[in-house]
Amino acid sequence: RFSLADADRTITVQRAGTYVVFEEFPGAAGDDPTLPLEVSVIDEQGLPVEVTPLIDPTDPGAAASYRVPFHEGRAVAQFHLPERGRYLLRVDLRPLEDAPPGRYRVDPSARLALGRRTSLSWVGSIAVPLLGGVAPAAAGTWVLIRSVRARRRDRP
Repeated sequence: RFSLADADRTITVQRAGTYVVFEEFPGAAGDDPTLPLEVSVIDEQGLPVEVTPLIDPTDPGAAASYRVPFHEGRAVAQFHLPERGRYLLRVDLRPLEDAPPGRYRVDPSARLALGRRTSLSWVGSIAVPLLGGVAPAAAGTWVLIRSVRARRRDRP
């Protein structure tokens, strides 16, 4: 995660794969207008990496999104890195002079996040609250019940 103000950054990836840039702000998982972002990636040799936009400014609510404790976001762009190494990730705000009103919003406090493509397949699923909350609570309850039963059995 990083601030929109710090959007130009060198990233080091340990595994080749498809990566996704997310915009994060309260309401990002809904129909709020998107940020006018231009994402580009450059490899170590100075060659551009193809970046695919994932959000349509006319229908921002259709973008893949997530809502987890303390973070809410949606996918705005993705790119495939063919090998591990260092890459320059650049995120610029597009000029809004020619944009139709209401399609974009400017929020300098917005945050961006970078994740692997696989994060899109599970982050919005039922597995997140199940594994993150329900399963640990059930396990704790089970341990508590077992310990109470064991104490009752051991009493003279």
